[in-house]
Amino acid sequence: MALNPPETLTSLNFNFSSSGGDHSMTTESVRGAKDLAQDGNNLGTIIGSESGRITSSNGKIQQAMQNFVVTKETISKDGTSTKVSREYANRTALLLKSNCFLVRGSQGHPRDGEGEITVPYFSECTNTPVDVNQRFPRRGPSYKNGIVRIGNIYNEESSVDSDGVKTSLVYQNQILQENLCYNLTTPTPGGGVSSYYINNPDYANYDLRFGYTLNEAIQGFGLCGIKLDIPNSNQNVLFEESGTLDAIVSNIASKFGYYWFIDPFSNVIKFINSIAASTIAITNPLTQSQEIQKSYVDASFTTDKMSPVFVNAFSGNIEKQKQTFEFDQGERLTRFRKVPVEKVIDKLKITENLLKLYYTMWLAGAYNKDNFDVLGIVATRLSESITWREEEWNGSAAVKSSRAGDISTLLKSSRMIDALNKDGIMDLRKAKFISLANKSSIVKIERPSQGEAFSKIELAFELLHNKIYVSNFYRQYSARRTNWTGSEMSISGPFLKTTKISQIEALADLHAALDQGKDEVTLEEIMEFAGSTGGGDYGFVGILNGSNRASRGLGLEDLNFGLFNNGEYRYVNAVNEHLGYTEDLNNKIKSIIDSSPKIFNDQDKKVSGPNTARAYFTRSKRPTDEVADDASREDEEERAEKQAQLDEAAQKLAELAERYDIRYYNVKNNGSTGSIYNPIRLDIKSGKIADIKALENSQLSAIQSLRNPTSQSSRTIVGISLPTTFQPTISGISLKLGGSGVTTTIDESTVKLLRPDEQLIIDKNLNAFLATRNQTNFRAAQKNFLRL
Repeated sequence: MALNPPETLTSLNFNFSSSGGDHSMTTESVRGAKDLAQDGNNLGTIIGSESGRITSSNGKIQQAMQNFVVTKETISKDGTSTKVSREYANRTALLLKSNCFLVRGSQGHPRDGEGEITVPYFSECTNTPVDVNQRFPRRGPSYKNGIVRIGNIYNEESSVDSDGVKTSLVYQNQILQENLCYNLTTPTPGGGVSSYYINNPDYANYDLRFGYTLNEAIQGFGLCGIKLDIPNSNQNVLFEESGTLDAIVSNIASKFGYYWFIDPFSNVIKFINSIAASTIAITNPLTQSQEIQKSYVDASFTTDKMSPVFVNAFSGNIEKQKQTFEFDQGERLTRFRKVPVEKVIDKLKITENLLKLYYTMWLAGAYNKDNFDVLGIVATRLSESITWREEEWNGSAAVKSSRAGDISTLLKSSRMIDALNKDGIMDLRKAKFISLANKSSIVKIERPSQGEAFSKIELAFELLHNKIYVSNFYRQYSARRTNWTGSEMSISGPFLKTTKISQIEALADLHAALDQGKDEVTLEEIMEFAGSTGGGDYGFVGILNGSNRASRGLGLEDLNFGLFNNGEYRYVNAVNEHLGYTEDLNNKIKSIIDSSPKIFNDQDKKVSGPNTARAYFTRSKRPTDEVADDASREDEEERAEKQAQLDEAAQKLAELAERYDIRYYNVKNNGSTGSIYNPIRLDIKSGKIADIKALENSQLSAIQSLRNPTSQSSRTIVGISLPTTFQPTISGISLKLGGSGVTTTIDESTVKLLRPDEQLIIDKNLNAFLATRNQTNFRAAQKNFLRL
């Protein structure tokens, strides 16, 4: 470390800020000075280094300046001497500006890392179902590169009990933080928060909160090499601010009603309230003994009769901040599970080629008995691939072997043909005919719609396209407060899991398909069949219509069944019944036989859809004094009976009575009387009731009403007279080497103990700073002269 040549010290000025850490010092020295000493009454020499450290030959001066470092140096030279002027700053004050707090979860990564991370809103609640990798246990402060990562993630909920008394619960690491809660117990019987609710909180209503306690703040400052000496203060305050350490210490002081200063001789940050500060007496040099006054070059004492009074206005509420979710208005997302109806359809035992044949007809909305019969009869005659089981249509084999041809095969007489042709709009002379009677007799053949196939095929399509979804199992208190706000499904419920599916309208098709002859299936069996999980007795049913989705992308011709009308086919009775149909309809049915199975196979993947479906919901708050399910159900039924007995007016009043909020207000005048000598400074604190009461019960109520008039004194003493301990009333010390030797000037003041206009401002990024910045563009000597 390179040292400069010794310099003779000619002046030394300290300026102490008692409302923060802006201590400063200036020195002036002369290089190569001669004959400046007066009989040994001098300031000695100093030696500077390139690193900014200054060493004094005078032990007292060295002790006083050891906690200051050089920030600026000016060298000036005239014809007779070379002078060096230096400006210094307190080392701790510089540490406060060069280190910062970053609150975990708010501005910093919850695990002190980087990048994206999932932060559930209820990871810290007791018995939380969140995976252990998504929880955030308590962590102490950590330090790296000037950044202190501090604080923890908390889960907070504000709710009400059955009597409408509002409560606030805060959890961290699955432990209830009782000192941060509000109204855990209430005077009313059964009110407050039940142990059941504490152990089983309503996760849907929880929000995130981030912050650190006072003890954690003290640890964080310690990691930066800074010691806080703060009186025992309430730990029920959660600090949420990030920022440089000077802003953080100002915020702590403001919340507890202190002002703070750095002891320049020990580099410890100390806190003191205004009442304690106002009792500190400053030295009145005019009342000291004559023996002491003999050493004074000059002295003065000033008293200010103006004494500001701080009026404290407290206000608070217990409502949490507005929730910020990825969905509007606090909506949440869940998923329903699809019931695998394909296995249920297998129970219907439908011939696969029939499902494929009638698929496009059902998509087109043309599925009815008349169309079903025409397509079935003609297709059975046209294609060997169209087969029917006996129970599906017992006339399929007879139709395949029955007589068919043009009208000449039915009627030989032109006169009879003309008579029949007058009865309809279809020209029978150009039609094709299929006999609907057995060859061996005139027994009429049953039409396809008279068998089981018609209803079973329709039921199969309904199940395939109107997907059935079920929720997970819900507990009663959650199910009854779940409001479905938007979904592509039609959701009904809640239903008790023991409910038979015949009693659930949405499951009517499923019930018909199962066609049980034994014990009826319950909702619980269906939910378990779909893979629903959870520990509750209730469930919801969702129906998703998929026919529209399946028909997308198909051509108009694929879904055109306009030829299925009485202008294209008719039943003719001549000897026995025949089905007559046009060549156009015949060609259309050939096309259907070919295209419908292909469309069925292509659409099967599209129609099947995902195994889960989205559903959005909100939760209404449930009473925090609620106990286990059975007792809660009985209480609810009793309340419902009482409510039913109220008349319409009373019900409206009961509803209005629930629309209220709990707020807290208190004003402390601290002795304000309206006297012209006591100007009022209004100090307003607002926030959550738990925080506000903690601040009020701390030393904040003493913020300020200076009972004693402020005063100032100044005395200049011959020789070096440095105090051995620092008092916050000392505002400046100046040592000067002049013609009569060394003199020491000591300034004391209670004016600066509290700056009446000092305000702490926290911006939208939670960075805190003081509204009135300390003046830093003056040297210590100038500040002392201007009484800054």
